[in-house]
Amino acid sequence: MEILIPLVIIFGMLGGITSVRFYFLYNNVKNSHQWPSINGKILSSEVNQEREFTGNTKGSRISETRIKFYPIIKYSYIVAERDYQSERITLGAHPRIRGTIMDIISSISSNSKLEWAQKIVDKYPIGADVKVFYDPNSPKEAILEPGGRNFGVIFSGLIAAWPWLIVLVLLLFLFIS
Repeated sequence: MEILIPLVIIFGMLGGITSVRFYFLYNNVKNSHQWPSINGKILSSEVNQEREFTGNTKGSRISETRIKFYPIIKYSYIVAERDYQSERITLGAHPRIRGTIMDIISSISSNSKLEWAQKIVDKYPIGADVKVFYDPNSPKEAILEPGGRNFGVIFSGLIAAWPWLIVLVLLLFLFIS
């Protein structure tokens, strides 16, 4: 019984932190449609690959390695006579598209296919002029596609909710016993 109260406090704090992170991600996604835009230029555009060790499968001695592909799009833009560069395409995106910590959670989606990455690279060829959307309160925060990836935003919200569910279960257990 005595251990339940510290657990409630720990998971309550974790729930608070993840909820605040989700709140800011959700607001940025929602507000990015109103961000001002400016012309920018694509500096580099390439598909990178990463090997991911997945460990042994079903008790075998053979380990598996997955190859994940992701686009790296680097672009420059100028706001108030100051030069900026970014690699972020959208909010709530795959982590290799230079997202926030909460974006890492959305990497569970199957967006690591070569075709997917190549399609994005083809959309933003080197030297192309692009429209860059930037946060007026922090011009270093910029994206090429306003809004966000729905899966990343929804999944981030679910991750923000799980500590609260644990707190609820612990409190119910405390009051029942």
